[in-house]
Amino acid sequence: MMIRTRSLSAAAATTLLLFAGVACEETDDDDSTGVADDDDAVDDDDAVDDDDIEFDGITFDFQMTIETEDLGDDDDSADDDDSADDDDSADDDDSADPGAEERDLAYTVALEHTITYWIDIENGIDLCTQVLQSEGEAWFGFDVVADLGVDEACGQFTGYLEVDPASVIDVSAPELEPEHCDVPALQEVGLDYGDRLLSPTDANAQPPAFGDFLRYGLLNVETQRIMGLQLNQNPQVPTDADSLVQRYETAGLTYVGAAFLQPAPGTLAAGAGLDQIANPIGGGCNWLSGFELFRNPASNPHEGEDMQGLYGGSAGFLLGFQPGG
Repeated sequence: MMIRTRSLSAAAATTLLLFAGVACEETDDDDSTGVADDDDAVDDDDAVDDDDIEFDGITFDFQMTIETEDLGDDDDSADDDDSADDDDSADDDDSADPGAEERDLAYTVALEHTITYWIDIENGIDLCTQVLQSEGEAWFGFDVVADLGVDEACGQFTGYLEVDPASVIDVSAPELEPEHCDVPALQEVGLDYGDRLLSPTDANAQPPAFGDFLRYGLLNVETQRIMGLQLNQNPQVPTDADSLVQRYETAGLTYVGAAFLQPAPGTLAAGAGLDQIANPIGGGCNWLSGFELFRNPASNPHEGEDMQGLYGGSAGFLLGFQPGG
């Protein structure tokens, strides 16, 4: 198992389907599902653990809808401590939550992760897709990751997104959507990466849970441009802000920034070598670039230092498997 870089054409292919009016290549020769059919030579029965299948890799995409709610200082936010203090002051909970002052405007997030299991990614042949939905919260502003007490070394981020693991549900339904994975079959062979990446890190679980997709440090495109940051270490595929803006523009999309993963002990980012291809945000913060973030300007015209509306996210990496592995 290894991590390698993923080009925009492959990275955006799944998520482009989520945005009306944006074309993308079909990944199958005889239907619109993009899955390896029963008539494909590589597979005769679509079983996940079929002896004639060797996985080429797994890719990761998501879409998210961010909405706002004006909380003011009415003490009704999730970090409320009415039991101890009901004076409604704006800083009544700062001792428990150093980021309380960032929460006058609450950002709620609804996410849908799409995990694609590939038989031959170069030729666009996938086995199935796993779909998981979840809910979370987001905060925006410089120093928010440090102010929230998540990582004091990471003041460079311009936002932070946290997923509630209790809200995660797998909505894969192969009986309704033929391209969806049979999740119990994935679990039988230890390939349920959706559950493993959206469950709290647990090295003792069988199989181990990674937790990588439960928290993201966010960096907007303007700050990335000022920092001169390349997201990955592949010199043949520039991932500086201007190059990504131009590349997504060609696809009819607007690149808005990046989501970074924390390579904490037990995470996939730490164990599979993400640091060999992805750059950290730097300045003493070791979080690694994970997802490129974008929006369709036709459906989401929002501009600003925060994020509101519908966005897509495509991982700049894929999880690859050695032949026979």
